[in-house]
Amino acid sequence: MASLVDAGQIAVARSSGRLVGAIRIQQLDDNTGEFGMLVAAPEERGTGLGRDLVTFAEAWARERGLSRLQLELLVPQTWTHPVKNFLRAWYTRIGYQVVRTDDFGEAFPQLAPHLACPCDFLIFHKNL
Repeated sequence: MASLVDAGQIAVARSSGRLVGAIRIQQLDDNTGEFGMLVAAPEERGTGLGRDLVTFAEAWARERGLSRLQLELLVPQTWTHPVKNFLRAWYTRIGYQVVRTDDFGEAFPQLAPHLACPCDFLIFHKNL
């Protein structure tokens, strides 16, 4: 995490001096940025903080002349996780579309054994 902070890839949200949310942002190529690691303090959920952090990431990408923002969502292959379903629907509502599904185990064979179950990751894009 320290290396991400040092690289300027972590943006944080504060309220009354306390950390209430964070998002990772990075440039992938000449046209594409990516956000991930979106998190809000439990007491801040439902307040619009997540949307504000995504809006920040989108503005960050536009300021750099990027035309697309990407995110990845890890989902179980064999069962439905309600939070992942909520996130998929939420990302879709705010303009992100699934453009690809990849098998996590094939893409990251060294990491897959550390997961609780086999997973896919959904790649979402939004044109800015």
